[in-house]
Amino acid sequence: MGSVYAKKGRLYLSYKDANGKWRSESAKLPAGEEKAAKKKLAEKVAEVAAGLRIGSTDGKTTVRQYFLHWIETRKSQGIASAKDDETRIKLHVLPELGNMLMSDVRPRHIRDLIRKLRQKKSERGTPFAPRSVRHFYAITRRMFQDAVVDELIAATPCVLKRHDLPKKIDQDPNWRSTATFTREELEALLGDERSPEERRMLYGLMSLGSMRFGEAVARRWRDYDSEAKPLGKMRITSSFCVKTHKEKSVKTQSPREMPVHPALANMLKAWREEGWQEMLDRKPKPEDLIVPSSTGSFRNVNRGLHNLHYDLKRLGQRKRRQHDLRRTFITLARAGGARPDILKWATHGPSGDIIDIYTSLPWETLCEAVACLKIELGQSAVSTENSSTVRVPFLPSFYPQIPDTKNPEVSDTSGLSVGGADGIRIRIVDPFLVSDVGKSASASNSVAMATHRRFNLKQLVVELAKVLGQRIIIVQTGSCSDDKDESGDEFQF
Repeated sequence: MGSVYAKKGRLYLSYKDANGKWRSESAKLPAGEEKAAKKKLAEKVAEVAAGLRIGSTDGKTTVRQYFLHWIETRKSQGIASAKDDETRIKLHVLPELGNMLMSDVRPRHIRDLIRKLRQKKSERGTPFAPRSVRHFYAITRRMFQDAVVDELIAATPCVLKRHDLPKKIDQDPNWRSTATFTREELEALLGDERSPEERRMLYGLMSLGSMRFGEAVARRWRDYDSEAKPLGKMRITSSFCVKTHKEKSVKTQSPREMPVHPALANMLKAWREEGWQEMLDRKPKPEDLIVPSSTGSFRNVNRGLHNLHYDLKRLGQRKRRQHDLRRTFITLARAGGARPDILKWATHGPSGDIIDIYTSLPWETLCEAVACLKIELGQSAVSTENSSTVRVPFLPSFYPQIPDTKNPEVSDTSGLSVGGADGIRIRIVDPFLVSDVGKSASASNSVAMATHRRFNLKQLVVELAKVLGQRIIIVQTGSCSDDKDESGDEFQF
């Protein structure tokens, strides 16, 4: 509702503001440009209406006001990146644009913002990586695009040219070539029996199965067809979102069928017949996760990374990301002669273009690409010959526990290992919280202690010795609080 009128050769706009009062302002147009003035009037009326919808009291919406409305909408829609988007804009966009009216933001303001971000240093004292700057711009552009849809502004100011943005390159040009495992390193990681079997099974799915972490932990036994020929078939149709903690579609939105590498098939067979049952004290059902946590639920990505770093350190290998296991499969398969176009079909699924939609590759063709990865996992990478190694049964209360970042008292005990002529040798990095004690059928009543209390380390080991019926030696490699023995590193019972 409003009108356009002329005064002293200039055009003016008359409209009602958010409070219902009539306002007049210059259209900044000469008389005779009524058509353009009416367009401006329509935009102004739409802006006031949009401002009212998002809670603006005067119809003039600042970037900060719209951001608060916009981010809450994204959260309500269940968008996984909403929390990260909120942090990025609060830290890097609002300080520069927050107090400006949405309608006043121009392309030059966005350009100047990006230029400042390219020069700005992170908390580590180094400039932001080019990809980070592009992420900041991408989420800012999304916010202004949504503002156009909300009819708050007529056009987005995020129209930067290619040269205004940094190129899509890594900050460290040498990093990507090191983000992979050699064949020997992968064999050692998957074959190290000092690591719990469920961890090695997860590493196998991510490497030999070329799965992202979320895809690997979301796989259920019903997804695995061990009878398919010439190789088994793993249906990858969903992924676990580590941010929302819910199952969702895969990243590419293209479900795929991945041939199961023979080495992975052997691992799955052994895990299904023995390891899985030992961990949860029952046989797996089709709807069960292939690699669940000790409670049968989805595994934690942060704990998974901590575990990987621990296992790599024990093997004398450098730290890498969990995603590097997936990169390793593609690298080694291509080195073994796999065709990139066929391999991409297996690891990423159809691209979605019309040619892929009309293509159905023979299963044998995909299997040939996967089989190009040559790896042997027959012998454990850690020799146990000439030793009286005893394998500790799975006890949820004593098995490696992973740090809870929200509870500073919980620390790493993922270094449990056994072996030695004197009995069972247990390696403990730090004291830890014992939870859910006595719920495992493998544990006797002697370990049915109260849950969720901090145990004296010596008491814990004595109780474990009762269950196993053998003498125990603890080799301490980290602080043990009040249990520290000043005379040496070993406690004997």
